[in-house]
Formats: sequence, structure tokens, C-alpha cells
Amino acid sequence: MEGSCTKGVLNHLDVLKVQARSRRCQPQQQQQQEQEQQSRVKELKAKVAALRLQREQLSAEIQTSKELRSSLDKLQEHEGEEEMDQESEESQLLRLMTRHTQLKDLLNAHRLIGGYDVVKTREGKGVCVSLATAYEGVYLDTYNLQIDLKPTVRIVRHNIPPVIPLNSLAEQHDMKRDLKTFLDALHRHLNAFAGRKQQLKLVKPQLPLLRSNEMHPILQSQRFLLRNTRLTAWHRCCSSFAKMMRAVCVDVYGGPENLLLRSVPRPRLREGEVLIKVHAAALNRADLLQRRGLYPPPPGESDIIGLEVAGTVETLGSGVKMNWKPDDKVMALLCGGGYAEYVSVPEELLMPVPSNLTFCQAAAIPEAWLTAFQLLVSVAQLKEGEVVLAHAGASGVGTAAVQLVRLLGGVPLVTAGSPEKLKVAEELGAAAGFNYKRESFVQGVHDFTGGKGANVILDCIGGQNWEQNVSSLAMDGRWVLYGTMGGRTVEGDLLGKLLSKRGHLLSSLLRSRSLQYKADLVKAFSHRVLPYFSDQPASLRPVVDSTFSLEDIADAHRHMEANSNVGKIVINVIS
Repeated sequence: MEGSCTKGVLNHLDVLKVQARSRRCQPQQQQQQEQEQQSRVKELKAKVAALRLQREQLSAEIQTSKELRSSLDKLQEHEGEEEMDQESEESQLLRLMTRHTQLKDLLNAHRLIGGYDVVKTREGKGVCVSLATAYEGVYLDTYNLQIDLKPTVRIVRHNIPPVIPLNSLAEQHDMKRDLKTFLDALHRHLNAFAGRKQQLKLVKPQLPLLRSNEMHPILQSQRFLLRNTRLTAWHRCCSSFAKMMRAVCVDVYGGPENLLLRSVPRPRLREGEVLIKVHAAALNRADLLQRRGLYPPPPGESDIIGLEVAGTVETLGSGVKMNWKPDDKVMALLCGGGYAEYVSVPEELLMPVPSNLTFCQAAAIPEAWLTAFQLLVSVAQLKEGEVVLAHAGASGVGTAAVQLVRLLGGVPLVTAGSPEKLKVAEELGAAAGFNYKRESFVQGVHDFTGGKGANVILDCIGGQNWEQNVSSLAMDGRWVLYGTMGGRTVEGDLLGKLLSKRGHLLSSLLRSRSLQYKADLVKAFSHRVLPYFSDQPASLRPVVDSTFSLEDIADAHRHMEANSNVGKIVINVIS
């Protein structure tokens, strides 16, 4: 009896222990359930946010579709009004069917973010790849790279922006085994870069206007290895919107052979800009550097080479305040875009073409003469009676500097590499010239100045001339550096020798200056210098060495690289 009671008590105690343990576990289970519920809530919120984003994107795409449909309908109506009377019923029907097909392709393709083509190289040892980028369904840029497949897989040359981790992508996606995966990844990076760049511009991008056969001029039309076929439809269906022009483009940095003449969209005017129909453009040393990838245009400016043009006013943008009107003859300073049939320019950078000058002569003025004027007046602050030594005295800037020094009351001296060039400089007003290939210009400067030296030195050579420049400099003289054709590195006691002369080392570039700076410079030049081009007889004249057609732009670059020109090399855009 006593044993059974004890056993019952023990059983009861076991039950109580189990219940107590159960009560202790309940809070933990409740806490776990709450955490699971919170996790599910977070997942649901993320899904809702993603759905909202998709809805917004779809709404934007629908709006874009409506705009594209409206634009195409307007184009169709416009073309119909002009051509309906001259077309047969059969041709009318064919045209309308074509427009309908283009509209269908356009609406199907407007969500496209670009594409790429891959074709064999001429030698068959590799492939050339052309990748198109876009932002919000709008074509932006084309990039190219050449990949050798034999004997090893490697990237030979390209114009991919440095911010794209090209080598890392090639290793990460194993370019050697799966080229398509590598190109897909590269294309995604380029599109992301294009989107960031376009957002920074804060302007609405242009419609895609390139035709597919104009998009890949460096590629050969042979058998396609890989292809995003939708890209062709995208360019085909949008090409009817184009207002095209011819322009010189560079897809791959390198020699003159990489200059390519192709059709591209005309520039769209921003507020305060004027569209110029270019008749002539002039070459500058900066053009050669940009072609090699060493001197990119300022952010937001045209990638097309060319810093100065002359032509006629084609169209005025909104907000233009000055008294320009269509067909006015003008010349302009540019940040880029000169090697083309049309270029957009802020109205403040326009100057009227002097009445006695041709377009070719006028094109030789803006960049070269404004550079020389800036160096002498704004940077060196030349005073009357001072001696100026100008290196490359027969170049565009050199021939301008000689004449400006005379106009400002100074005494010009020059260096050049041949007797012919020295003769031209002396005819323009140089008091003396020194052939740096045959003699020391230091001795010549000291002989001319009675040992005092030059008050101002205009130097586009740089590194290799530094010691001779300091030796030629007068006490308290100004050494103005605006180029480094002779190298950028310096070895020796530059600072000590410059300090002993109490010399001023100044440097300046024009292209990277602000719009306001350039506008003030153009205004001052127009007031103080431009009238002297029109005097009878004119006291100032641009020196033109030679002219080339736009089709022969590569030969023009070779001519400049040979350093054989005296004065400016000019491109006839409209012959």
C-alpha cells in the first residue's frame, strides 16, 4: 500500500516536471514564431516594393511607346503629304506596309538596352567586337575591341573606358573558354557606365539614329560568329528619324588610319547654342593627342575631334540673345566636334568672319589666335618693348604670336627647324630667328638682347628644352608653358636655376577653361584684335599651309605629324 502511494506521488511529480518544462519552452517557441512572422513580413514588403518598381517601369515604357508611336505617325503623315501625289497606288501601299512594320519593330524593341556584333578579322586570326550602349531605350555610344584567338586568346586593342574592369572581367568570366559570357558581362558594365554618364549630363538623350551598316565601320562584313539580332531591328526602325551628317570618328585609339568618316546624328541644340554648318575646320596638335587617346574632351562635350571651324549659321537654339541670324558667316572656338558637317556652339564663342577672309582662312583663327592672345595678354601680361621668344615660330600659334607681339608693341624672336620656316616668321615680323637644329638659341637670344635675355618665353616643347629656356630667360622673366611636345619629365636643377633668375613658370590650357572664361576671351579678342584682320591693307593675316578634304583627314594628320607644315592645316568640309 505504501509502495503504491509512493509510486503515485513520483508519477505526479514527473507530470509536474513535464508541465513546468513545457511552460518554460513556450516563450522560446513564441519568440521563434514572431521572428518567423517578421521575416515573412520583410519578404512580403520587399516583393511589394519590387512589384511597385516594375509597375513604374512598365508605366514609363508604355509612355515611351505612346511617344514613339506618335512620332512615327507624324512622320508617316508628313511623308504622305509630300509624296502621295507622286506615288502610284502600289508604291503607296508598300510604303505604308513598311511604316507599319517599322512601328511594330519599334514598339517591340524599345525596351532594348543595346547589343553587340562579333565578326572575324581580315586575317581570320581573331574577331572584332562592336558593343552598343543605351540609356532608357536610347542609343548612346559604340565601343570596339579586337580579340586575337590564335595562337592565344588576348585583347589586342580597344576603346573601352578605363573605368570598366576589362581585364578582371576577362579573367572572371573566362574569355578563353566562353567568349559570349564575357561579352554579355562586358556589355552589362558598359550599359551601366552609359547610364551613369547620361544621368550626369542631365539632358534628355537623343533618339537612336545610327543605321546598323554605319555602326561598325572597322568591322568586315563576313560570317557572324555571335550576334544580338534585335540590335539591327532597333537601328533599322529608328533610322527614319535621323537628321544625319558626315563626321570623322575614332573607334579605336591609334594612328591616322583609325580616323573613320561615317554618318552620325546631327548635334541637338541646347539653350543658348547655335548650329553651324561647317565649311572648313583646322587641325591642332591637340587633335593628334585625342586621336591617340591622350587628350579626351571635357565631360559632356562631343567626342568628335576638332577645336575650330568656320561656316554659316544654320539654326538658332532657344534663348539665344545675340544678334546672330541664319546664313551669317561665323568662326567659332570649340571644345570638340569640328570634324563634322554641323556643330553646335554656345553663342558666346562665335565671331564674325572678317569680310576679306575666306572660310579656310577664318577656320585658321579661333583656336590658334585665341591661344596666342591668351598666353600673351592674360597669362604673361606682355608690356610694350618686352622681348618674346616663341618656340615653333612657324606653327599656327607661333605665326599668330609673332603678329600679336608686334601689334602689342613687343619684340618677337622665334625658333624653328628649317630656314624656310624662319623666313616665313621673319616676313610676319619676327626680329630674329634661330634654327634649333643647327645652333643654340640661347646664344642667339643673348646676342640679340645684349645678354639680358627674353622677358617672355612661349613654350610648347617642354621637358627637353628646360635648361636652355631658363638660360634664355631675363631676370624676373615669365616662362609660359602650353605644351609638352618635347617631353613631360625634367631632370636636373630646374628649381635652383629658375630661382636664381627670379623666374616665373606659368602654364595654361584653353580647352578645359570654363565657358565664361572663353566668352570673356572671345569678347576681348574681338574688340582688340579682330578689326586688324579687315584693315586695308590688313595688318594681321592667318597663315594657311595646306588644305585637305574631309575624306583625306588621315593624310592631313600625317602631314602634321611629319612637322612639315608652316602655319595651319585646314580641312575643306564643304568643297
